[in-house]
Amino acid sequence: MEFSGVALIDCRAPSVFALGHCVGSANFDGIHELAQMIHALPETSTPLVLIGEAEQLPSVRDFLSEKGYLIQATHIWCDDFVARLKQHDLWEVGQSIAPLWRPSPLVHDFVHALMPQLKVPGFIGLDVACGSGRDLVYLAKHGWQMTGYDLRAEILEKAQALAHRCGVSVITQQRDLETGVDPFADYEAASVHLICVARYLHRPLFPYLKRLLAPGGMIVYQTFMQGCERFGSPKNPKFLLAPNELSQVFHGYHILTDDMITLPDGRPMSAFIAQKPLESAEAVIVAQQSFLGS
Repeated sequence: MEFSGVALIDCRAPSVFALGHCVGSANFDGIHELAQMIHALPETSTPLVLIGEAEQLPSVRDFLSEKGYLIQATHIWCDDFVARLKQHDLWEVGQSIAPLWRPSPLVHDFVHALMPQLKVPGFIGLDVACGSGRDLVYLAKHGWQMTGYDLRAEILEKAQALAHRCGVSVITQQRDLETGVDPFADYEAASVHLICVARYLHRPLFPYLKRLLAPGGMIVYQTFMQGCERFGSPKNPKFLLAPNELSQVFHGYHILTDDMITLPDGRPMSAFIAQKPLESAEAVIVAQQSFLGS
C-alpha cells in the first residue's frame, strides 16, 4: 500500500476520523465542507485518493471530478482497509493536520530561501487583496503577524476558516482598496515589515504601499503580466504589468528578484521581491528596533 504523489482526502466525520485514519490524510466532513473549503485542496494537477464510507464516496467523487480533479482511487472504510493501514504502518489517530494546499511559489521561495538567507524575522505583515488566504495563512504559519484585506466578506470568511483549520491566527478586514484615497490611512508610515500582493494590480496603491513599508521591509509581488491576454484573462491593460515596471516603481529599493514565471496555462506572471533601503545609520537603528518589537 503506497500513496506517494497523491493527496489523501478522508471524507468521514471528524469524530470518527480522530479515532483512526491513514497517515498523511486530510479530513473534510463530506461534500458540504469540501465545497466550503475547496481552497484548502491542492492544485487540480495533483491526483486525489478518497477514503470514506461506501454511501458517501460516489457523490464526493463526482463533485471533485466536476471541479477538474483526477481521482486516482477510492477506498471504502472497513475492517480490511484498517488492517492494511496498520500492516503498512500507515495508521494514526488524532485531528487532521495534513495541509494539501500550497502558497504561491513566490511566497514559498520567500519563506524558505530569502527569510533564512537574510535573517528576516517575522513581524507585521499585510496581504493586499488576500482572497481566500493561502499566502496570508502560510506567512502566519511562519511567524508573521498577518492582516489580510479584501473587498468581499465571503472570501474573507474562507480565509479565516483556512487559518482556523491550520491552527494560526490572522486578522482580516473588508476594505475597498480602490476608492481613490489611501485605504491604509489608519497605519502610521513605515509601520509594516512585509507587504504581499498576489494576482492583483491597482497602480494607484503603489505610493501607499511605499509609505507603509518600514526601512528594511520587504515587498513580495506576484501578478499577471502583459502577454496574458493571448491566453485568456485578464485582458485589460490596467491589470497587466509591463516588463520591469515594478523595478521602476520601487527604484532605489534592493531588488532581490525581478523575474517572469509562466503558469501551466501559459500566462506570464511577475516574480518580484524587493527590500526597502536603510537610508541612514539612524534608520538602521529604528528598523532593527522595529523588527525586534522594542
